[in-house]
Amino acid sequence: MKSSIVQLNNYGWMPYKVPIDVNKQAICFGEILSVPAPYLKPSTEGDVKLMVATILYPHVDRFGKNQILRMYHEHPNKKLARYLRGEAVTVTLVNRNWGLWSLSTSELNDKLKQHEVITKLFGIAGVKTAQDLVKDFKSLKNSKPYAILLSVILTANELMKKDTSSELERRKRTSDYEFK
Repeated sequence: MKSSIVQLNNYGWMPYKVPIDVNKQAICFGEILSVPAPYLKPSTEGDVKLMVATILYPHVDRFGKNQILRMYHEHPNKKLARYLRGEAVTVTLVNRNWGLWSLSTSELNDKLKQHEVITKLFGIAGVKTAQDLVKDFKSLKNSKPYAILLSVILTANELMKKDTSSELERRKRTSDYEFK
C-alpha cells in the first residue's frame, strides 16, 4: 500500500535494525545506499531523514515523491542530496531491481526464487557454469552466438542471485545485530 505521508521519525518499518546514535544511523544508511563516506561527515538528523526518504521513495505515491524531491532541493548538505537524488532515486525510477535496497524483503525472496528456478532450468539442461556452456557449443559449427547469449544470461542470473542473497543476508545480519 502506497502512502503520501512520509513519516521519518520512526524507522521501525524498515527491514534493517537502526542504531540510536545519529552518526551510526548515517553510517548504516550510507552503507545500504552506497553513499561515499565524505558526504556523511559530519552527519545530522536531516541527513539521516534524507537517506530514509530515499529508501521510502519507491513506496510512496506521487505526493510523497514530491515531498521527498522537495527535501532534496532544500537540504543543506548539497553533496549528499545530489548523490541521493542522482544515484539512488534515478536508479529506482529506471529499474527498481537495480536498487535492491528499495525492494521489500518479500520482493527480494520472490526474486531469489526466480533466479533459483533459472539456475535449476540450466542445471536440468546439464549446464552448471557459463564455461560449461561455451565448451559444449564449441563443437557445433553455427552455435557460437547461442552459446554466447546463453552464457550471458546464465552469468547475469548468477550475479543477480548473488546480489539478492547478499541483500537478504545484510538484512538478516542487521536485524540480528545489536548496535551500541
